[in-house]
Amino acid sequence: MPTYDDFHKHIEELYSILPEPKQYRLGQLYFNKLLEIKPHIANELRGSMLDPFYKERITSVVSNFVRERW
Repeated sequence: MPTYDDFHKHIEELYSILPEPKQYRLGQLYFNKLLEIKPHIANELRGSMLDPFYKERITSVVSNFVRERW
């Protein structure tokens, strides 16, 4: 992914095409893809208060954290 915005858009597209009921949370998909593409950023998030893995949405705080490190 060349930019964070491209990454974020890709995640939203992937999530939108998952069949119902969704087998992944949005945060889970976001984190797993981030781990593939930018593991150093994902590892900074892992286990922190910002870790999106168990969340159903991506907050602006998380987006800003990742964007600043992209």
